[in-house]
Amino acid sequence: MAGLNDLLRAELTAVNQQFIHVIALNRRGYAETADRIYAVDKVDFPNAMRIIDHLVASGQAVHVPLELPKPGFPMTGLLQAELRIEARLRSLLANTDTADDAAQRLFDAAAGPRPAYQAWLTTMRADSRDMPVARGNSAIDPLFACVIAVLEHLMIRAFAAWHAGNAAEADRAWAASGVAMVQATDLVNALTDLETVPLASGAVATDLPAMLGDAAVEREVIAAYARTAQAAAQAAEPALQDVCRRIADYTRALETWRPEAPHPALAACTPVFRSFSATLRKFVHLSPISAASESAPPP
Repeated sequence: MAGLNDLLRAELTAVNQQFIHVIALNRRGYAETADRIYAVDKVDFPNAMRIIDHLVASGQAVHVPLELPKPGFPMTGLLQAELRIEARLRSLLANTDTADDAAQRLFDAAAGPRPAYQAWLTTMRADSRDMPVARGNSAIDPLFACVIAVLEHLMIRAFAAWHAGNAAEADRAWAASGVAMVQATDLVNALTDLETVPLASGAVATDLPAMLGDAAVEREVIAAYARTAQAAAQAAEPALQDVCRRIADYTRALETWRPEAPHPALAACTPVFRSFSATLRKFVHLSPISAASESAPPP
């Protein structure tokens, strides 16, 4: 039977894949298809946030296995990739196990968009037997895997810091997750222009931890991120080098950061990622624990 941690892992993978596909489709001018996928992402992403909040507020440690999405290439391969992850979610949601009403609401929210999305994918002939092979980029895929790991790990760490009463640390973690999201966007756009797709080459960083979310693995996650960024900046083809160099420069700033100095992510992130409390107000109904944390002074 599936529990909330299993649902969280599936939702995060689905959200990452939806994110990649929406960017690639918009880049190639398929705005209407991108909007349909984004409509599902607007349900799945807040629900993933609420699952993390519920688990942490309940005193449960959130440790999720590292898992990478498997995006396809426009158009048939992309829709087939969406169909595959939908099948996984539907199977998981059909085998849930919870006696907790709050947890059941999270399962129900995840189930909400599935039937209509499945029907739309079928209408779009995503179940075609034509199986296009997406072209990957072996110089970039290890970096992209690290960006996904950083994004997920620090999102979870932001919730953990918040519920521990450390608002400043929550802001830093959320800002760093936001920087990774912008970097993923830049990489997907650059790869789409080259008619390639992230993570299709099978080359991923081998020094990433197996589980994300635990403070004990943070040093490993950031170290792998820095190594792969700096390697990609040297090995990437010219069309990708500018993006890779910017990421490498940022990871060097992370490596040299000291707690008494402003955190590099707070300067580099977009405004929407600068306040974790604003994120909670937007995506999560604040629990009493969250409300108490919001009034706590930074350490």
